[in-house]
Amino acid sequence: MKGGSMTRDGTIGDSRLSAWAVAPGVCWVQTRSPVYAKKLAKRRDSRLVVRGVTGGFLRTFEFQHSMAWAKRLLAHYVQAGEPPNEPFLSPASPLRSRNRHPGVIASLPPQKPLQRKTRPSQ
Repeated sequence: MKGGSMTRDGTIGDSRLSAWAVAPGVCWVQTRSPVYAKKLAKRRDSRLVVRGVTGGFLRTFEFQHSMAWAKRLLAHYVQAGEPPNEPFLSPASPLRSRNRHPGVIASLPPQKPLQRKTRPSQ
């Protein structure tokens, strides 16, 4: 979305995140990105109107806002960008290198064995 320019048909954005007006004060925001879809779905003012499966991931949300608002929303989301699809801990992480088993992220330090308390005889 360079410069947030509007096309001839009134659509703004690009193939990953776009918006257009469907009525005065109502716009639809469409994404092919699961990350953007999750962000849009979490908003209180959104309503899912289209869920596409054929041809790839597709979600369209309705907002009771103007196109100027949609333009700012898209600019904010595009500026923030999508987080990279990488693991939280890198392979060189100290936590990961200490582990003995590859599926374990962190292990607890060894604990002292429990000692039984004996009751005094009466």
